[in-house]
Amino acid sequence: MKQQQISGWNTWNTRSITSFVHMPESFSLNIGLKDHSSGWVLFDPLIGIDNVEGKHKARSADGNFTNLELEWYGYRINVRSAITEDGEMVVLVKLLENKHLKVPSLLVGGSVLWNRPGYIEIKDNKIQAHLASGEKNVFITGETSHEPYTYTHFPTLATPLENEVGISTGNNLSLDEIKKIIQNASSEMDLHFNRFGEAAKIAEITSSMFGWLTVYDPSKNRVLTPDSRRWNYWNGGYAIFVWEMYPLGYTAAALGLKEIAYSNIIEQTNEILPNGMMPNYATPGFIAKDRSMPPVGALCVWETYKKFDDIWLLEEVFPNLLRWNTWWLENRMYEGLLCYGSNNYEPVTGNEWEKKGVNERFGAALESGLDNSPMYDDVPFDKERSILKLWDVGLNSLYIADCHYLALIAEQLGDSASAKILKERQQKHMQNMQKLFDKTGEVFKNKRWDTGEFQQVISPTVFYPLIAGLYTQQQAEKVIEKYFFNPDYFWGEWIMPSTARNHPAFKEQNYWRGRIWSALNFYTYLGFKNYKLPEATKALVEKSALLLEKNWDDKNHIYENYNALTGTSGDKNSNSDPFYNWGVLLGTPKLIENGFISPPLIFSND
Repeated sequence: MKQQQISGWNTWNTRSITSFVHMPESFSLNIGLKDHSSGWVLFDPLIGIDNVEGKHKARSADGNFTNLELEWYGYRINVRSAITEDGEMVVLVKLLENKHLKVPSLLVGGSVLWNRPGYIEIKDNKIQAHLASGEKNVFITGETSHEPYTYTHFPTLATPLENEVGISTGNNLSLDEIKKIIQNASSEMDLHFNRFGEAAKIAEITSSMFGWLTVYDPSKNRVLTPDSRRWNYWNGGYAIFVWEMYPLGYTAAALGLKEIAYSNIIEQTNEILPNGMMPNYATPGFIAKDRSMPPVGALCVWETYKKFDDIWLLEEVFPNLLRWNTWWLENRMYEGLLCYGSNNYEPVTGNEWEKKGVNERFGAALESGLDNSPMYDDVPFDKERSILKLWDVGLNSLYIADCHYLALIAEQLGDSASAKILKERQQKHMQNMQKLFDKTGEVFKNKRWDTGEFQQVISPTVFYPLIAGLYTQQQAEKVIEKYFFNPDYFWGEWIMPSTARNHPAFKEQNYWRGRIWSALNFYTYLGFKNYKLPEATKALVEKSALLLEKNWDDKNHIYENYNALTGTSGDKNSNSDPFYNWGVLLGTPKLIENGFISPPLIFSND
């Protein structure tokens, strides 16, 4: 499967969205511009980096069709591509806006990436790539011009971008032939999305995210869908976080993107450390060894398995998921319940995060994934145990679910011994969770284990016990009425804020202090599905999808987080990447509701 996935044309190169790479040869067809007023050259563009702006427009995940707008120093261009029936590539470039006296030169270059064998030359007015698999030629329409001062590190053709320019590999195609191929590919993509019916727009947005953000990692010969192209750039190649990668695998499965689903799930699971901890995040040069992240792997793996019915997926990931489940008990348990924490370890690379927050309250808050949430303000940190002095409702609820789905996986694999252990862990944890039930408010709350006091900060994790099946139907209905539909807490035009609207931190709208995050909506929705909560479920699905669709229609953005007052992002203190992988989790509930994948359920509510 891996060999099949890492083949053919796609935007595999994490450093550029106009680098069309053919794998496994690693031959890159590079598209750039030259500005004649300054002599500056643009190659390897990334939106949001080095004065490049634009839009990641709708495309197919597999690279059969891509569509992109780029803005750079007074130029705006459209770049579209398609793959031909015989597996070759065509690209069409059009100048949409020019604020200079002279049109730019379109630059078309060829290179071999990642130190793979091969070389490139310009021969007979075409690019000729000499690769391990043979020769590959690249042709452009229009008259080529001589541009010796293009400051590229690879052979390059140039042509004035006065009219549309077509580029083709393999065969020297005319402009009209290239246009026809691209138009047909665009129409085929639209037909594919239309098959999703009411969820067609969600399918378009989600597929486009996977297309633009799925890249090749040469260090481990694998495919990943990391956070964003900008995060990849800042972290030297990729940045992956635990509780993003697993639901992304689940979401890819909902679209039928089996290879992407499996690669994200398997490669994340392979990041596990020798001690059994799944590291909070990983980059090419750094792995967070002090903290993990909420245990959401098993529930996503189980439903992905059910979608495709490949037992080998379970065989591949179960041992490490079980080790991770056990790690929580051995490192984060205090008197029967789990707390978030951060362990000391010896720095390896000198990265600032090997010290920042390590064995401190902040590091433990980072393990929650809710970084600066007011839930963790002023909570004492036990340095000897390396944990917060707080039993966390969200963590313990997700751990119960983790035990449940791991037990299902173990039974499917015929491992009755492990299934028995996991069921016992689940039952014991469910019993111990009663310590966190506030009988006065009939709700599960975080609790300080050093003082015995319930925490009064309310966040959407108040709904996470629904994921674990801890509320009765009557209690669930009361929690929904009191918190979800209450405008003093989470109800509003745009939902759900990460902090209750009546908490002082909500006004800050700064990261996890009041902003909307797709993960909170997604996991809350999974909890709703365990109960008969039709009105709340419908409202959450529709409002989440509307938030995602609104920002896609406005700017083709998939934000990391959203302002809970305006329903958009990019405002002061937002600290929100405009094209971020897990933003699509706002649309995943709609894919579930339309039957494209099953929700993970602790019990049936029929």
